Amino acid sequence: MNEGATLGDLLKQLENTIDELKYMISEMIVLVNGRPVSQRELRQVTIRDGDVVELLLSITGG
Repeated sequence: MNEGATLGDLLKQLENTIDELKYMISEMIVLVNGRPVSQRELRQVTIRDGDVVELLLSITGG
């Protein structure tokens, strides 16, 4: 990723690489360095070298 890239930029790049991801991204919990990021913040959060980005798929059922 280029310097100044946002979390949204990273997710878009991943969506272009992993086709199924584009259908799941809105249902995922996104963490950067252990901190949750809301869907509306994705384009505002700048990622830096060394940041840890986690994508967690929320699964429900019983």
